[in-house]
Amino acid sequence: MYQVRAELEGLAAQLAARWITDQQLVDLRISHDEFVQAVKELRGDRDSTSRADPKWFEQAAQRWIDMNAKFHRPSMMRRTIDISPAPFWIVTSGYARSVMLSSAFGMNSFRIEQNIVQHERILKALEDREPARARRAMVDHVMEAGEFVIASFSNQMADS
Repeated sequence: MYQVRAELEGLAAQLAARWITDQQLVDLRISHDEFVQAVKELRGDRDSTSRADPKWFEQAAQRWIDMNAKFHRPSMMRRTIDISPAPFWIVTSGYARSVMLSSAFGMNSFRIEQNIVQHERILKALEDREPARARRAMVDHVMEAGEFVIASFSNQMADS
């Protein structure tokens, strides 16, 4: 599933690098900044009183997932991605969200920081309007996420 997703999102990024408007780039940059803020919240960079709330982590993880989804589905790339069959995106997006929520518990700070770096590479390639680089950055990012999910499942199976 991640290989297919990587190819589709890679193609979307490649096409977006050609077609994305300046305003869409601004929107994507804002989306990335919101993602970075969500990562900070997930790491617990906010005040310690918010961490005392038992639902703090669940809320922070959900915000991280939402901001990641927002980055991956900005308006320009959404138009490209949405040409694929709806059932595929319904199944994979719902599945991916549940996997990401459970994965948030297992992510270390290095992996979380790598998400920021990878999103920045994708965004920079789009801003530079370099289709091949945008595609490669997106494919690498999605495939790395898939590798993490596989490792996460392997660890859960070994623990049971």
